[in-house]
Amino acid sequence: MRTGPVPTAQDPREHLTVPPTWWLFALAFGLTLVVVVGAYTNFWFGAATAVLSLLGIGAGFYHFGHPVVAVDQTGLRAGHAHIDWEWVAGAEALDEKQMREALGPGSLASGWFLTRPYIKGGVRVELADPADPHPFWLVSSRRPQVVAHLVNERAAGRP
Repeated sequence: MRTGPVPTAQDPREHLTVPPTWWLFALAFGLTLVVVVGAYTNFWFGAATAVLSLLGIGAGFYHFGHPVVAVDQTGLRAGHAHIDWEWVAGAEALDEKQMREALGPGSLASGWFLTRPYIKGGVRVELADPADPHPFWLVSSRRPQVVAHLVNERAAGRP
């Protein structure tokens, strides 16, 4: 089951794609529309309704699962946001329990978040920019240890 590239030392990039089970639920929803709408009107109208609905759901899934978390020479990229290495103090990998705590009772509203409910782990990136209104970034990741390691290496000035 392929859920998108995960960061490695060779390719430090991860796509936060939606899991395949979401696509299966969307397909089941489309088939239900064919039956329900088709029984009420006619089969072809039900099929057209299902196709249009599935196209909308697919576009939503693509948009929701499109963010990229990338570690490169210039800085850390999370979705459309980017921060240069000079402003990164360090990173901490969070497991499922720590991520739940960081998003729930232990959450600070001043942080910047790029999280997805279907990704259990994450990385908390501490920022060193006193002018930034966000003291940290909280980013979902399927391989938080790898991302945190790469961020810490680059933030410390090592290649």
